[in-house]
Amino acid sequence: MRKLIFTLLAALLLTACGKQYQAERAVSRFMSDNMVNPDQVESRQYSDLDSTRYLNDSIVESLRQQARHSDLYRPQPAYDRQPVKRMLYFTHVSFKMGDREYRQTYYLSEDLSGVVAFR
Repeated sequence: MRKLIFTLLAALLLTACGKQYQAERAVSRFMSDNMVNPDQVESRQYSDLDSTRYLNDSIVESLRQQARHSDLYRPQPAYDRQPVKRMLYFTHVSFKMGDREYRQTYYLSEDLSGVVAFR
């Protein structure tokens, strides 16, 4: 019985770490591909991955409209275009560019394949 519990806990831990890694990789790729000056990003720190069921397609579209006014990103970032299903994952990213510090929230598709919106 102890071996079963240990195995289940180990599997859960490895799955959680794998999702965190996938999310960080997807956000990093999004930032590199869509920022105006991605080479100026310093000391990137990610929060723990979390999920939300409170965002729908219209809210995601609103976030995308707001992001068009960001001076950090190109006017038309390449988002993951999957429709919002049951939930989205999100992570907060803190980083520096020059002497300014930023903290942004990135929303990822349910399969963690890419960023669907940020703010």
